[in-house]
Amino acid sequence: MDFNRWASLLMCSIAFANSQDMNKSACTFAHDKLTYFCSGIVDAFPSTYYGAYNIKCTGCVIPVFQPGTFPASGEIPSFNLSNSGIENITSGAFATLPKLRYLYLQNNKIFGIEPGAFKGLKQIYELNLEHNEMTYIMAGIFNGLNALAVHLGHNHIKEILPGSFDGVDQIITFNLSFNDIAILHMDSFKGLQNMEILDLQHNKICYIPLGLFQYSDVLKGLDLKGNKLRYFMPGTFSGLKRLLTINLANNEFSEFDPSLLLPMASIYYLDISRNNLFYLDSQSLHASAPTVKLLMINDNLWDCPMLTNLIRYFKGVGIDTFGTGNGRYDVTNINGIMCLLGSVTYAMPFNHYMDLVKASSDKHINYC
Repeated sequence: MDFNRWASLLMCSIAFANSQDMNKSACTFAHDKLTYFCSGIVDAFPSTYYGAYNIKCTGCVIPVFQPGTFPASGEIPSFNLSNSGIENITSGAFATLPKLRYLYLQNNKIFGIEPGAFKGLKQIYELNLEHNEMTYIMAGIFNGLNALAVHLGHNHIKEILPGSFDGVDQIITFNLSFNDIAILHMDSFKGLQNMEILDLQHNKICYIPLGLFQYSDVLKGLDLKGNKLRYFMPGTFSGLKRLLTINLANNEFSEFDPSLLLPMASIYYLDISRNNLFYLDSQSLHASAPTVKLLMINDNLWDCPMLTNLIRYFKGVGIDTFGTGNGRYDVTNINGIMCLLGSVTYAMPFNHYMDLVKASSDKHINYC
């Protein structure tokens, strides 16, 4: 065998051996899903051409995602890095992927994101950071981001500091649900002027500072369900002139002043269910928000005469108070909305109220 042929065979053998080692943690292409499935990646991806196809990481271990972790550039539309052990994301980590539409980072251990981490992502449809270990939003981490939806639910965020969103290009839908947010500031959402949907449900918010929504001119949906709100100052919702839906269910207020709705010129849906309300001025509510068509009032502390008057009035002005939720039909009620025979003149724990309703209902059963 001549030397040149022997050398050629040797080089081929070495290349084959290297490819076998690399394939243990390489990316394979699934034609039916137009996706590269990358398994066993540790720290960095193989440097190769991925084209304009999706990437999904399985069984990867990438504690720090930084420039060079994904060495290729291209027109990748979707990058799924969920369950990849990521703890930190550094500045410019995704700068080589300007055409990215979907970035999935949920179910990692992310607690640190540097300013500019998502800079250059101008066409994001969804950025998912749910189920991580974030305790705050560092100013600048969303600098240069243009996204239809950002999901930060199920983290441990306690406070939204002023300036957190300075430099954001645009976020349309922002999900901050199921965190530990207790403190908001007047400028907490400054920089999110194009935001249309804000989900703050199931946090620990007990107070909304005046001026919070001064930058929310185009907000259409606001969800504050499951917080600890007890009182709203006049002007709390000023700035929400384009709001269509607001969910205030499962809070702790026993009074609701309908004039709070005056800034909302187009409000259609209002949910004040599962609070401690025993009185509501129906005429004032309709006068303050004549565009309301769907009103959820179930699971409050209504007595039956009050509830009857409320439903009769709202029915007369075209407001649906029943919706499609599950009702309580095993006690005194009007179409599933529970009420107490007699009168309720003060707020009380809901469980105590339910006991009174059940006892009253049982007391009035007539046996033949």
